[in-house]
Parts: sequence; C-alpha cells; structure tokens
Amino acid sequence: MKIIEKIVELFGVQENLYTIQESFTDVSIKFKPTFPISNNHILITLNELIEDNYNLTLLYNEDARDTYHKTSPDSAETFMERVNELFDSLDLDDEDDLEYIDLLSFELIIIKSVSNNGLNIYCFDSFLKYWDSLSFEHKLLALSEPRRVNGLNFVLKEEGISSFNTKAFKFSHNIEGLMPIEDYSSIIAENVYGDVINRYKLSPEHFHVTQESSSQNIIEKDFCLFSTLFSICALFDIVSLDVSTNKLQYKLIGYKNIQGEIDITQSKDKLVDVEEQYYKLFKWVYIDKGNIPDKIGIVRNILSLSISDSDLTITENVYQSVKSAFQIYLKENLNKYVAIRNQIYQELDYIVLSASHIRKDFLTSFKQSIFSCLSFFLGSIMVQVLNNKPKDIIEFSRPTSCLCLAVLVISLLFWIFQSYEIRKEKDAIRLKFEALKNRYKDLLIEEEIDSIFRDGQGSESQINSISKYVKLYSILWFIIVFILGLIISILSPSMV
Repeated sequence: MKIIEKIVELFGVQENLYTIQESFTDVSIKFKPTFPISNNHILITLNELIEDNYNLTLLYNEDARDTYHKTSPDSAETFMERVNELFDSLDLDDEDDLEYIDLLSFELIIIKSVSNNGLNIYCFDSFLKYWDSLSFEHKLLALSEPRRVNGLNFVLKEEGISSFNTKAFKFSHNIEGLMPIEDYSSIIAENVYGDVINRYKLSPEHFHVTQESSSQNIIEKDFCLFSTLFSICALFDIVSLDVSTNKLQYKLIGYKNIQGEIDITQSKDKLVDVEEQYYKLFKWVYIDKGNIPDKIGIVRNILSLSISDSDLTITENVYQSVKSAFQIYLKENLNKYVAIRNQIYQELDYIVLSASHIRKDFLTSFKQSIFSCLSFFLGSIMVQVLNNKPKDIIEFSRPTSCLCLAVLVISLLFWIFQSYEIRKEKDAIRLKFEALKNRYKDLLIEEEIDSIFRDGQGSESQINSISKYVKLYSILWFIIVFILGLIISILSPSMV
C-alpha cells in the first residue's frame, strides 16, 4: 500500500477521495474524514509514517478552524478530542448541522527538509506532475540551489517505484552515498564564451543518467535534455540561453563556422536522443586526461563537419572520429615534440660546455701566473748564483726583492681580476638557464620543463662545480704565493 493511502486510511477516507500536491518543499493532502474519529491515537501512528514535520488543519469551507503541529507542545490526543467534541456538538438530524459537517475537511501539509543529503518523496506521481508544471528555467533554478547542487538523494517512500540515478541526483528507496561533484565552471569559462554553466553551477555530470528506471519518466527525460544542453554549452565557442523563450543560440568555429538557434521545447526529443554522444565528448574533453585546449579544438573541428546551423544531432561515429583525429594529431606533433626536446638538450649541452671552458680558462690562467712567478724567481736565483763566489750565501738585493714582491702582488691582482670574471660568468650561466626555460614555456608544460632542467638544479650544479674548482685552485695559488713570499723574506735580509 502507498504511504499516502495509509495516511488517509487512518481517517477513514475512501479510496481516491482526496487530493494531493507535492513539490520540493512540501506535500499538501486534502481529504474529508469519516466522523466521528474513534481512534484518539491516530496522530501517534501518523508521526510514525511521516518522518518530516507536518501540520494537520481542520478546515471549514476551506477556512482553518484548528491546527495541530507535529512540533507543538500541544498533545495529539488533545487535538483529536477537540475535533470530536466539535462533531458531538452537532445534530445529525439537523439539516444545517449536516451541511456544516459536509463543509468540514482536513488538510495535511508535510514540510519537507533535507536531512543527511536526503529529501523524501511521498507521492512520486504527484511530484512528477509538479515537475512537469515547472518552466525550463525553474527546473534549473530548483536543482541549482545550494542545498541541492552538490548532490541529493530523493528518497522514494512508495514501494514499486523504479530507481534511477545520476552522479548528483539519486532517486531510490534508501539514502545512498553521493560522489563529490567537481565544479567545471571555471575550466569551461576559459574555453567557452557564455555564462550558462557559471550561472547555474551545473554540468553534464549532474544529469547524465548512470542507472535508468524500468520505464523512462519525465524527470529522466529532462535530465537527458539538460545533459545535452550543458555539454553543448561546454563544447561550442559561444553559447547563449534565453530561458524566457527557451531558445539556445550558439556559434561553433571549426573547419566550418556553424551559427544558429534552436527552440529547446521543439527540439527536445532530438536533443534527448543524442545525449550519450554529446556527454562522451564532454567527458573526453574535460574529465579524461589530456590537454583541454587541444582536445576541444579537435572536437570543434569534427563537430563543424557533422552538424548544421539548424540541426545539432550527431551520430555515434562522431566520437570515434574525434578520437582518431586526436591520434593523428598526436603523431603529427610527436616529431615536433621530440625536436623541441632535442633542441633544449643541445642548448643545455652548450651551457654545460661553457661552464667547462670557464674551468679550463681559470686553470690556464693559474698555470700561466704560477709559471711566470716561478720563472722570475728561478731567473733571479740563477743571477745571484752567477754573481756570487762559490762559498758566498745567496742573497737578494733590495731591487731584486722589490721586483719579486711586485711579481707576487701582480699575481694576486690577477687572481682578483680572474675571480671577478668567474663571478660574472656564473651569473651569465644562471641567466642563460632562466632564459632557456622561459623560451619554451609556451611549448611544453611546466612539469616537463622542470624535469628537463632537473627542477632548477641544473644551473646550480654547474655553478657549484665551477665554484669548487675555483676554490681548490685558489687555495693552491695562495699556498704557492705564500711559499714564494717566504723565500723572498729569507733571501732578502736587507728587507728586514
């Protein structure tokens, strides 16, 4: 038995002698009970049947006489006693009283609320009628409310109703886990000119049916329609939705330029039929892995060959054509990709080679400087040996000592100059690395560039290598200069 029939049966209402209306927010049931109501515990049973809050109002000629609130401190028994007291005060043999009784009725209003991501549906047929009465815009607005846009379980309280689900909206008899819905509005806004997605914060993911009911109902059909429309709004270049006239204007720039307008109401069946094909394209572009601008460009090219200005229907072959075209695109760009990588590595090799030349140049300067110093000192010593008697001690004269010291000072100045040049070369290497990275940022993704450049460590490793090399030979340079200076001080007593 349906839950609504159980409710009205408590009041002795005969079958179908009641009216019911149900929306997202409430259920209204109007019925004429059988007086007197013998069961004073009737509202306790009603509380067990109805999970949400409700108001039960006694009406006389559609005007409220008395009301019981589920959340009211007033007891259910007291309310029913007042109703029966009113009936007992009437004379069933009096025509006026009988007419009065005929104008008595009840209105039960169930105030629905979302609890644990669940919203109860008490009479699915009434809810379908309500849904069908909504305009195109109001349907989208109802589903895009903050409490519903992130997903909602519509809990069917009637038995025998077939379940159906999308990723965001589940119509079933139990509250089920909802998967998180990603917000694609910002990504789509980067590729499409139009505010439809951003206006409602909805996407094809909200409406693509993942589990169908045994017999398609109006909600399922509208979900398929919405899925197609939002897929188009995510794939075409320019889209505009006029909800007042139910017109969709669009422009597609591909191999051919497609521009037109369709009446959503008149084209509903056609758009529903192609939902699966458009959703596959949306999913491939925005959800599957890959570069979105590249993929959406290929989709637009293929679509422009498959649709016309006034007809947006496509066949299953479009999706296969898109994937094939993308494979060809990848193969054509593979050679370019490899060439770009090789060019980067060649330029990196050139920078590394420059670093190697810096080390070699410094070593050459070191050798030349030390060789010059040693040559001068050995020459000076040989002159003293030749000028002195065999038994004389070798001593440098003041002029010779001054010249030797001058040579050491010149060597130190030369080292300072070389160190300054090395510092400039290291800065130049850093700049070359950064310039090379920036040059290819538009051609390769940042992660791949970082991988090629070893996350920015390539330049630092070369610079550190140069620094270690220079430091080692600088220490050796200073040691040799110190030893030569010590020799000068020993051989030049006149300098003391």
